[in-house]
Order: sequence, then C-alpha cells, then structure tokens
Amino acid sequence: MGRSILGRILGDQSFSLQDADFSSIDQVRDLLELAIEFERDTVLFYEMIHAFIEEEDTEALNVLEKIIDEENRHIQLFRDLLESGEANL
Repeated sequence: MGRSILGRILGDQSFSLQDADFSSIDQVRDLLELAIEFERDTVLFYEMIHAFIEEEDTEALNVLEKIIDEENRHIQLFRDLLESGEANL
C-alpha cells in the first residue's frame, strides 16, 4: 500500500538531472541554481520516504536523517557559492 501511495504522490517525478537542458546554461550561477533545485527535490523525496518508515526502525530513520542533512549541506554550499560572487562567471 505504501508503495502505491508514494507512486501516486511522486507521479512522473524522476529526481534526475536527465531532463535538464544543459545546453541552455551558459553561466555558473545558472548551473548552481539548477543544482540547488535538484537538491531541494531530493530532500523532499527523502522526507516523503521518512513518513513511511515505522518508528521502530530507528536505524533506517537515522540513516535517512543523515542523508537529508547531507543534502541540506549541499544546498548551503551551493548558496554560499552564489552569495560569494564566485559564481559570476
């Protein structure tokens, strides 16, 4: 049942950069913004999975929370690069 619900929630979302049009990206800033959006999507995906894990499975929850934390660190790193001005290439 959980897989069915998750499938309906996610729909056609692939959480992949496969559909990104990299040929239209000509600035580092644009690439970083795309990366931030991708990381945000993955955080949302992991947070949805989190809701389906039983509380008794604390090891799985701990691992998932570490993954979410790491994805959020990626977002912050990309934001820091944008704010530093180093992405103005």
